[in-house]
Amino acid sequence: MDTILLRTALVMNVFVAAWAAPADQSLIAETAHEEGVLNWCWKQSEECKAIPYSVVESAVPNVIYCLDPYILDPNFANESCDKLGNDCCFLQQENQRLDELDILYDAGTPSELHSSFGFLGRQTDGTLVLSFTGTDFKDPKSREDSLNMKQKKVKYGHKRYTVHEGAHEAYMELYKAHDGYSGRHDDPSRPGYDTLERIKLKRAIFKAVMLVPGPVKMVVAGHSLGGAMASIAALHLINKYRKKLQIKLVTIGAYRVLNAFDAHDAQINLVQHSDKFGEPFPEPGFLSVQRWVNAGDSIPAFVPKTTVFGEHYSHFGHALLVIYDTFGTSGKRQYEFTQKTMDYVPYHAMATSYPRHMSMNYLKRMQKGTCPATDVALDLVSDE
Repeated sequence: MDTILLRTALVMNVFVAAWAAPADQSLIAETAHEEGVLNWCWKQSEECKAIPYSVVESAVPNVIYCLDPYILDPNFANESCDKLGNDCCFLQQENQRLDELDILYDAGTPSELHSSFGFLGRQTDGTLVLSFTGTDFKDPKSREDSLNMKQKKVKYGHKRYTVHEGAHEAYMELYKAHDGYSGRHDDPSRPGYDTLERIKLKRAIFKAVMLVPGPVKMVVAGHSLGGAMASIAALHLINKYRKKLQIKLVTIGAYRVLNAFDAHDAQINLVQHSDKFGEPFPEPGFLSVQRWVNAGDSIPAFVPKTTVFGEHYSHFGHALLVIYDTFGTSGKRQYEFTQKTMDYVPYHAMATSYPRHMSMNYLKRMQKGTCPATDVALDLVSDE
């Protein structure tokens, strides 16, 4: 019965949001002179602030981490650039950086874990990367975690939260229960492939954070359900390790995971650098947040503000909106990047929402928006 109610609620929420529109649909064009960014805002609506292209360019390497598990594939860059278009593909220059990641925990393949999966790595500069992938629609447990919108009271460190039960359970299954690999398990040519140590994510994080002096920088990233898990993980780890961690949370197409009261509490007491688009790392014990949303993506609104159970949700961290379907006076396609308010979700239509949600299409639009050749016609990536 609960599953039927959840699916009914999903259909109703998507239907209502698809037809929702602002009270005043007049547009104001605001020009941000810095870097020549053109910023479109809804009249008499939420805060609207242009994001410089330099911020988007610096975010792309972390957005790439949201594509896990694909980025651990040695052929990832070449195959992805074929999809994205080689004229301006960031992935070729990122290929060496990805290959040099020291993998401290790799959850393995979907067949080895009955929900979501990801990895913990260390960059050459010492920054940790914790990445989660999105929903595996072939797996009933992963679908169940996504659809489970009930709230659950939990304790992260000394702080109590009311959270999205499905995302919490998916994260805790990975954090506590699953034995992953302490190295890259996907490439038999790598030394030690046959003798990789099995380790739990909980232990791998502890060793990476506590066995080094001083505070540690960590990027926590994810897409869709993976973005929801990343949000849960960021809250859990910053409260558990406190001033030993400086966490930058980077999500694409993530949905709401926190009770509205707790989301506002986190925004006030944990989140730093919202005025700088979440770009810098925060001080130890705090978060900076880059919550990227594609125009037309319905999944950020997948968990509604108020569910059929009467429970209230909210995002935390300002939304960074990727706009790709507007045209300038020249008739050429333009790409724009706009910071919106904390609980902003983009307007969308049911028929076109799914392609806008795909992780590779997030990367494609961010790439083309900062590439000099922004007049190239946009073709949607048909698969991930």
